[in-house]
Amino acid sequence: MKKYAVILFGLLMAGRGFAEEEIPTKVKFHGYFRTRGIYMRYLSLTSKEAPKNTGYLQSRLRLEPEISPVESVRIYAEIDALDDVIWGAQGVQVPVLAENPNFYGGIYPGEEISGTTLEGTSRIIGVKRVWAEIETPFGRLDIGRMPSHWGLGILENDGRGFRNEYGDAHFGDTRDRILFRMRPFGEDSPFLLAIGYDKVWEARERFDPETPADDIDHWLLIPYWKDEERGIKGGVFMSAVVGPKSDTGIAVIDPYIEVSAIENLTLEAEASFIYGETKAFNEIRDLVQPSDKDVDIGAINAVFRGKYRWDPLEFILEVGYASGDKNGLRDRRIESIPMDRDYNVGLLMFERVGALYSKRVYDERTLTWGKGYEEILKDIVPTYGAVSNAIYVYAAPLRFAPVESFTSTLSVLYGRAIYSPYRDWLRGDDSTNIRGGKLGKNYGWELDWVSKFQFNDSFGFGLQLGWFWPGNALEDASGNARAVFGMEVHLTAKF
Repeated sequence: MKKYAVILFGLLMAGRGFAEEEIPTKVKFHGYFRTRGIYMRYLSLTSKEAPKNTGYLQSRLRLEPEISPVESVRIYAEIDALDDVIWGAQGVQVPVLAENPNFYGGIYPGEEISGTTLEGTSRIIGVKRVWAEIETPFGRLDIGRMPSHWGLGILENDGRGFRNEYGDAHFGDTRDRILFRMRPFGEDSPFLLAIGYDKVWEARERFDPETPADDIDHWLLIPYWKDEERGIKGGVFMSAVVGPKSDTGIAVIDPYIEVSAIENLTLEAEASFIYGETKAFNEIRDLVQPSDKDVDIGAINAVFRGKYRWDPLEFILEVGYASGDKNGLRDRRIESIPMDRDYNVGLLMFERVGALYSKRVYDERTLTWGKGYEEILKDIVPTYGAVSNAIYVYAAPLRFAPVESFTSTLSVLYGRAIYSPYRDWLRGDDSTNIRGGKLGKNYGWELDWVSKFQFNDSFGFGLQLGWFWPGNALEDASGNARAVFGMEVHLTAKF
């Protein structure tokens, strides 16, 4: 007993001495307030099912405090208030897009009118992320709930800042992670190595209380090279998703490279390869195709981008590929995993129209199979505006950027499906397209224009306009598909 009393006394005295010593704690506040006005005409591609005009307003206040109790430790947080909650409802659900009486809010989950997400978490105010960065003699240790970003952002996209030319980042990838990064060949070496662990899913009861869900873990290994003198950087994001009870074993390999060795020319490329198997989707699979076999996964996404600056003009060419799935789950394979939903390409084709119609499929399946399948369906049915089952070409032949505070871009986008998109992807029902028309692969053409102003690095204003002409992949049974017009007004105050 005396031993424990001595230890306790020593700890109290040490704590007293620590408290009396002045700690140079530094606190910084960053963040922004943004308001978005959104207007679209013929978003549903028809004037028969719904009002031809759709418009609403939304805002977000993001606070990003940074606390540094000592020089080697930094603690960060992200706190959002009224996160994309649509103006005017004040807690009362009112259909904004009246063509679907079960659909409240914006174009996809994330723009909610009720102030509550699909997952049940509050969008009125929420602490999204809290993590620490600790400098050690051997490298930096990151720990906590943190943003995750890699390369161009087609696989892991933190949704931070305003890097998207069109639309907005509404989601952001967040990971419960421990990550250690170091320079094994010295501080002056261009080689960096990161090793990490994510807790993806903690085992808990799902549908049957007697059948506990699986623990899902994510292991990371990321070698990275950054040589600024030679104008080259890149690496490979390698990870393994493991869940023993659900037979989950998924490997992800995502190489990324950026080359800027030639003056005024920048080339970037990223490709994600996702392969493995799992029983995590057994509940859906059994409704589609009863079997004891695992669901196999095999998907590829890739983007190549080139940018040339001829001051004050810039020219951009981008080509993207997102593998499609011809048979849905009837062959017990998932061959289409959309790009990250915060990697925006254009204003309307994928970001709005694609999101709306994939959300309709989600609504139909949820109503048919019951509420118990919401949690699983939401991860594999709606695209949330991401590029999916497509090859696209995006070109900005005219981007005027005389100064950092002003840019004006005119761009064109063409999209084509890998496999004709059909109404019920899960069941593999390929008799009609997602609008009940004949099958086709041509998504269509889009013309976009955006101008952005940034005043004193604090207040920003942006105007985005888009025109989308749908192809035969989006025509109804009569062969009709109305052209879509969209406009967004962005106001942003940074601090």
